[in-house]
Amino acid sequence: MLDELNSIDPKSHVEVFRQFFSRFGQQQDFADNLLFVLHEAKLQQAASWLLHQHLKSGCKLTNFQLEKLLSDLNRLNHWVPILYHLQMLDYIQKPSENGLWHMEKFVRKQLLSPNHYVKAWAFQGFSRLVDFETGFREELVLLCREKYGFATASTQARIRAIAKRQKFNLN
Repeated sequence: MLDELNSIDPKSHVEVFRQFFSRFGQQQDFADNLLFVLHEAKLQQAASWLLHQHLKSGCKLTNFQLEKLLSDLNRLNHWVPILYHLQMLDYIQKPSENGLWHMEKFVRKQLLSPNHYVKAWAFQGFSRLVDFETGFREELVLLCREKYGFATASTQARIRAIAKRQKFNLN
């Protein structure tokens, strides 16, 4: 599997990734292999997309895999894999205290991203922090209220969805 993943052009059309996922996505060591190569710049985009699809399809990470994923978040070096990883946070179970620390560090960094897609999903990531640790709720509410009026349309839409799900008012 890794040899074939290595041969994929990282700028391939998503259909190439879908075909790869349909061939290898059910293998027992699929997530382990992807987590193993996430630090390689050439494979980050493909591996991130594939891991995101793996989680979206209902597969769960073991606690060890989740800790690996979260501890390696700050190794991502391009906005596309960063975006996929922010989106993956919606599919993970509650991490350990250490995993939560890595997740918080990553999400806070992405809230400052110049990329508006990444920034929008960073708000969603912060909302996931609230799901795991309610102590973040007040900060999330203040952050959303403060940034809403100055945000791009995509970020505003994400903030509105968060406010609705977390049951708070943006006024």
